[in-house]
Amino acid sequence: MRLLKQDVIDKLTEKTGLYKKDVRAVLDSFHELVYEELDADNSILITNLFKVEPITVDSRKRYSPYVDDNYYIEKEHKTVKITPASNLLDSLKKEEE
Repeated sequence: MRLLKQDVIDKLTEKTGLYKKDVRAVLDSFHELVYEELDADNSILITNLFKVEPITVDSRKRYSPYVDDNYYIEKEHKTVKITPASNLLDSLKKEEE
């Protein structure tokens, strides 16, 4: 099952007793914050949930049958790494047992 943004807003409204417009404003602000901090090369750690950090992937050779020399150089680029907290992973393991 996948929760969409509206589903998350509905559930948070039920749990907190806040108005939907307030929950939506918090989620939108968090969305903006994540983008701003990643642009500034800062990581975000939400304790007991996850860590979001920008990383730089070094340039490297990639092999392809479609390129004449059979490889091409992939340029250095930035990407996002999201790491779940250890207790979040542990909660999934408990469900499997």
